[in-house]
Amino acid sequence: MATITKGSTHRFELTATKDGVVWDLTGATVTLYLIDTAGTQTNYTATLSNPTGGVAYYDVGTSVLNQSGTWARAWRVVQSGVTLWSGRTGFYVTRGE
Repeated sequence: MATITKGSTHRFELTATKDGVVWDLTGATVTLYLIDTAGTQTNYTATLSNPTGGVAYYDVGTSVLNQSGTWARAWRVVQSGVTLWSGRTGFYVTRGE
């Protein structure tokens, strides 16, 4: 499980695949969902950094990862009427002391 320091910035990055191949995200909307230690889900619109290569990211600021403990993330890609969700992936936020 990945570890991130509480109160730090972090880049979450996605390389999207569909049917086992890289998904061209041109014209897609990509959303990052973060689920904190209390189970509260917050969503963020990702930036398409390399749409034809299926790459999107979201940079979280220092106020987002503000609770120590186990978090989860998931991605949603919507393009031309197709919606694809990733599975939840856990990560740990440390106190950083």
